[in-house]
Amino acid sequence: MSHTTTNIVTTIDNSLYTTIVYEILDEKNLNILAWQDIPGYSHDIATNNLTKKAEDRKKTLSYHKKDQTIILFFPDMKDLLDARCDFFRTLEDKTLYIPASDEEVVYEALTLTNYKYQTYLSKKKEISLSLLVSSDDMRGVLETKKPLYDAIFWARDMINMPPRDMNPERMVQEILGEKWNHFEVQVFDKRELEKLGCNLLLAVGAGSAKPPYMVVLKPKNPPKTEKYALVGKGVTFDAGGIQIKPDTAMLDMKCDMSGAAGMIGVARYLDGLPSLPIDLTVAVGLTENMTGDEAFKPLDIYTAYNGTTIEIHHTDAEGRLVLADVMSYVEKNLKAQHIVTMATLTGACIYALWHDIAGIMGDDEVMIGGLMNHETPYEKLWRLPLNEKLKKSLKADIADLKNVARSEKAGSSIGGAFLSYFQWDAKLTHLDIAGPAYRETTWWYMPKGGTGWWVKILSEYLISLGQSTWK
Repeated sequence: MSHTTTNIVTTIDNSLYTTIVYEILDEKNLNILAWQDIPGYSHDIATNNLTKKAEDRKKTLSYHKKDQTIILFFPDMKDLLDARCDFFRTLEDKTLYIPASDEEVVYEALTLTNYKYQTYLSKKKEISLSLLVSSDDMRGVLETKKPLYDAIFWARDMINMPPRDMNPERMVQEILGEKWNHFEVQVFDKRELEKLGCNLLLAVGAGSAKPPYMVVLKPKNPPKTEKYALVGKGVTFDAGGIQIKPDTAMLDMKCDMSGAAGMIGVARYLDGLPSLPIDLTVAVGLTENMTGDEAFKPLDIYTAYNGTTIEIHHTDAEGRLVLADVMSYVEKNLKAQHIVTMATLTGACIYALWHDIAGIMGDDEVMIGGLMNHETPYEKLWRLPLNEKLKKSLKADIADLKNVARSEKAGSSIGGAFLSYFQWDAKLTHLDIAGPAYRETTWWYMPKGGTGWWVKILSEYLISLGQSTWK
């Protein structure tokens, strides 16, 4: 994959850069070029044309010397991160950015903002950016962040890949292609899923020529903590099944495996640490939801892995079926005490929370509270209800459950309520990321396309759980 690179430097070498950007937050400090003492530039250049009133002054002022440009950048202090990210998208190759403050924040924003998915472009544009930091110690701190951003980029790449290439088998190959240090990988193919009785996952994949899989990453040497499991929905393309989606609604359905990509992204990052912070299992259900001759139908009844019978009332409510079998398996066989599911589960969540916020629900109060306290500016949560009345609405007449309630209202909570029937003693946290997983427009340092949403925060929160356990 071809991505923008962000170098971290502690000194300025003019020969390496065609553009140098000075970020100025304090307008009183306009002699910045003078104290940098850059050869060939006038020391009074920074004060030239900078005596205008603030409301008349442009956001940037440029000065040129042969093949090099000096830019003074005055970000909007009211929304500093947003202003920075908008500006970062304009940067060209061989630019050095000199932050006025917040070196860690700037590095993260500069790196994540300039992600570009170029695999299928006939002409790729290579861009290398550099960030000037105050010390070698700070450079060392920022270098430790690179594996996290690589994991986010990996998730974004998987989501952005076209569905012809990113199918269940390809995702399995991508997972097996990793050199796992702390996880043992188990792959369950269609025949093994039939033996296990994962009939909900099999039902979703029945209409596709591509067979389904379940992949489980088990810890090799787990620390002595409570047992956690991350479960991701990996529907690599969702046509809606027989109750097919409208045409335009399919134009982002390659992103329906974002939950799985994100959970594997978390595993990738944690696997690069000296040891796992907690006893953690990561599992994904991988399939396509298509319209072939064997596709599951409304009113079909299937027996889930945990023995519950499900009457299908809508074939486009398939993600919950995939998650149900996988989460039951990891609780029963790997004794998970805390299960976190992540999925582009319901369009209703977009109607409720729009594209910038994900829904969170469940009964694991510690986990839910902890995740909500670890939000970032671009990864925000809103808690949605999950109660007994919602659960009762899924009772069926000739089966134990149906996969949707009769009413179309509170669709996100209904999805979470369905999942609650597939936990035994484990506590459940469910993340509905239908809105922020895939974007049609850029937003702060979230790009168009796959965002890798929640890889950062879930990873950092799980690390914090391990640290608190050992204190």
